[in-house]
Amino acid sequence: MSHRDSSTNLYALNFSCNDELDDGHVVDSIIDHLTLSPTIQFLTIYAECPEANLPQVSLCQSLTTLKPADICNEATTFDFVSLQGFYLFDCRFECGAEETLDLFKGCVNLKCFCLHDCLCYGSVKSFKISAPHLECLGDESG
Repeated sequence: MSHRDSSTNLYALNFSCNDELDDGHVVDSIIDHLTLSPTIQFLTIYAECPEANLPQVSLCQSLTTLKPADICNEATTFDFVSLQGFYLFDCRFECGAEETLDLFKGCVNLKCFCLHDCLCYGSVKSFKISAPHLECLGDESG
């Protein structure tokens, strides 16, 4: 992506990998590039890999829709202020010992949210979704 014609604006990025990635290097590179791209609005990542840089996506203020699948992450909160659509499929979260888990409290402009076949590992007693502008919950069509 760093070798593409920089005079062309990129609005949507879809990455799909059918094999398990041992590390998240490829996905990390995509996220690094995303944070430097002021025009990307839609990001889809289908890659079975550990992903430590997912919270870094919050630096991309143009991003309105995020669709990660098969990602494993250790984040305890996501601060994606610009996101309006967040669609998580088969993701795994290492949550530690949070009493109440509110992963998405930093997604204050979220309008559509889907959490499909995701797992939270840890000793979480309750799961909370704080989204004051939420209009649709669980719509997988996103």
